[in-house]
Amino acid sequence: MTRADSPRDFVLATLGASLRFCVVMLMLGLGMVRSVSAAGVSAPSGEVQLLVARYFQSASADARSALAERIEHVEGVTLEAVAAAVRSAQLWDARAPGFDTFDLMTERGTTTKVHIHVPETYDPARGYPLLLAFHGQDGDGAGYLRFALRLLGDRMNEFIVAAPTRLGGCFIGSPPVESSDPVALFRALKARYHIDTDRIYASGYSKGGHQSFLLGLLYPDILASAVPLAGTFATQVGLELVDLMLPNLQRLPMLVVYGELDRGQPGGRIDDRSGISGANRYIKARAKALDVPIGMMELKGVGHGGVTPPAERFHEMLSKVRTHHVKRIEHRFRYQPQGRIDWLRQTRFQGAPWKGEHIRVKPKGEGTYSDALVRKLKSTLPAIGGSIEGQEIRIRTRRCSEIELLLNDELVDMDLDIAVYLKGRIVFRGRPTPRITTLLDVAYEDWEFQGLYWVRYGITREGEIEER
Repeated sequence: MTRADSPRDFVLATLGASLRFCVVMLMLGLGMVRSVSAAGVSAPSGEVQLLVARYFQSASADARSALAERIEHVEGVTLEAVAAAVRSAQLWDARAPGFDTFDLMTERGTTTKVHIHVPETYDPARGYPLLLAFHGQDGDGAGYLRFALRLLGDRMNEFIVAAPTRLGGCFIGSPPVESSDPVALFRALKARYHIDTDRIYASGYSKGGHQSFLLGLLYPDILASAVPLAGTFATQVGLELVDLMLPNLQRLPMLVVYGELDRGQPGGRIDDRSGISGANRYIKARAKALDVPIGMMELKGVGHGGVTPPAERFHEMLSKVRTHHVKRIEHRFRYQPQGRIDWLRQTRFQGAPWKGEHIRVKPKGEGTYSDALVRKLKSTLPAIGGSIEGQEIRIRTRRCSEIELLLNDELVDMDLDIAVYLKGRIVFRGRPTPRITTLLDVAYEDWEFQGLYWVRYGITREGEIEER
């Protein structure tokens, strides 16, 4: 039992949550709380605020469905008022400042110990930026947490810092059963602590540097920036994968800090580009050619140890704010839980992802190994992408049997018809239907209240489409 979960703290947390709720209800009654959505939208009623809070506090899908129906039938309720209630909901308990731990339960039934530092000034009524800190080989979250706090220095009490021990699903070669672990970590932290979800950062050292690099590649719509230290994109199948996946970073600020003399092999076959320093030099060159804005900082005379980012650059990266509702997206990934980017989600894989950690290929004719591997990777990796221009939505997919399209009024005009194209073929033309139930469901699934969606379509690869 941690300090924050002791009987005394449980009672205090319960009393604190009750007091906060009473204060919010009083403020609503006095007209002191204003909607944080579009200007001119009135504050949600006390009844809507109460029902929305109960919705997110319920672990039962049936109970949430019943509460959503009640919210829809509140007299005079509007979608804008519900969105305001979601954004201003007070759902978090008080937490004792200092060190905390909890066990993350993964979908595969295993537990991962997560070590936390809670700021001295932690107030569950407001959101805090989150720094995810990943340890190196043979390390653990508790030890690396202290290293991350030293990097933060005088700013350590501005952030919630979370350091998991041996989190799964953080390598391109991780098995499929681990692929949902990072998303489970994101959601668990957001549900346990009040986090500013526009300011979630990832950093790590050595193996943890590889992990934070890959999380940046896979979740650029969740992270605000990533700072891998003494790490690289450990492709585990050869650096040919760089050209295919590096464009995932088009909108995510990343600073990779490594030593000039760090020539250890991070995975994959050995050639003149092997080693962390060699791999990062190759990535730097390819990023320039692909017009991907990644920052690479090589520390002269430094090997694998002693890699420390300049404080000014590190804190600059921790001031970045996540971009919302990007209208042009491209995303390659390996497993279905990784197939999510902004307003597109893969919900069912076509076929099966590649088996094992590596891919074996055989060149044909006068072709090279690299040529053969690139062809194989292109045919093996799934992808989603598309663009929104005005009211036209164009979607491209590869190896996706089914996807979801999410929309809100920052992406399209909800008062006009939209046209949805899949691989150049129109699959829908008509007026979108914003739904309160969709807004609540999507926010609950991701525990995301700063980027809301209220229209959701399911689309099959054959072009069948339905509202959900």
